Amino acid sequence: MDVIVVEDSVSEALMLEHQITGLGHQVRAARTGGRAVELMKERLPNVLVTDGVVPELSGEALTRLVRSQEATRYVYVLFVTSKTGPEAMKAAFAAGADDFMVKPLSRDELTARLRVADRIIQLETRLRGKVRELESALRRLEAAAAMASSAAMARTQPTTAPAVVDALVPRDLAEKTAYQRIDSTIQRMLSDFLQTSFETIPAAADFRPTLVRAITLTSVSLAVEIRFVLALEPAVAQEIAVGLFGPDPDPALVEDTLGELANLAMGGVKTSFAEEGVTLTSGLPTSVVGTDGTGVLSKREQMFGGGALRIGMTVEVARCPTKRVRSFELSEGMIFATPLTNDAGVLLVPGGVRLVSATIDKIARALPNQSFEVIVPR
Repeated sequence: MDVIVVEDSVSEALMLEHQITGLGHQVRAARTGGRAVELMKERLPNVLVTDGVVPELSGEALTRLVRSQEATRYVYVLFVTSKTGPEAMKAAFAAGADDFMVKPLSRDELTARLRVADRIIQLETRLRGKVRELESALRRLEAAAAMASSAAMARTQPTTAPAVVDALVPRDLAEKTAYQRIDSTIQRMLSDFLQTSFETIPAAADFRPTLVRAITLTSVSLAVEIRFVLALEPAVAQEIAVGLFGPDPDPALVEDTLGELANLAMGGVKTSFAEEGVTLTSGLPTSVVGTDGTGVLSKREQMFGGGALRIGMTVEVARCPTKRVRSFELSEGMIFATPLTNDAGVLLVPGGVRLVSATIDKIARALPNQSFEVIVPR
């Protein structure tokens, strides 16, 4: 643990430092309450061991200051004093101390008290982690509720994002309200989930995203793919991850932030299309950027801004690339263009289903020599 010791007596401070470092903990020493405050600003400790009477700021005042701060983690306060009697103990606990020891200190007693502190800190850390998980789950539930109403809202509410009109896109798709308002659906989903009002903003020359995620929605019935690419700058991804997961998020969570946003936005788009009877099969977010342009019917770029947050988006519509393959050529991610049945007419795989390894194994056993028309992800 990281321990700050506040003691103005040089001999007693050295003794405390020696005992605590001997137990395997890191010690930072302060001779005054003011210096202790400076050390805590540099880095919050796990444990504060403070004498009751120190220059500039008393142990009680220092403890009250610690408790008044909105800290990113709990600081366990061990109050050490030469005063005896219930009044001294009551004053320490009233100030917010967690434990109380009377000088001279016993090494065994100090060891036991620090073990208690370590246990409490670990429990508090796990509790904070659970709270962050619950808060994140709540945000996802709120976002799911927003998805359910996205199509209706797109038809009844004004939006800052213009309706999409693409002459080359198949009419059956272009006339869908869900397609015409696809930008505003994503804009609204981002605003609801991140609790920030996003608007369409002009492209910025200084926008340098390094985190990019693409996801594809496929409509077998319309024979088209709608491909989205979301892009974030690292600092923005960090800021969003802090809001979702709490202070100092794991780097992996920061990397996953854009995938979370991509899944969220695509969920809203799928829901709005489903309201109009169009089923879209979704893939997983990938880091692949750009395509070779084959079969692309429409491509546009958009940027959303909310406060200091900027999110870039590209939307492509393309014809579904199909080909015939044999059982041994099937791979995960392919989509059956038509329903698959066996010789007895039993449905094995509905059309529009994205293949996973278990389904491929099932097909290979049931129809080892047959060929199939599949949609191949770009």
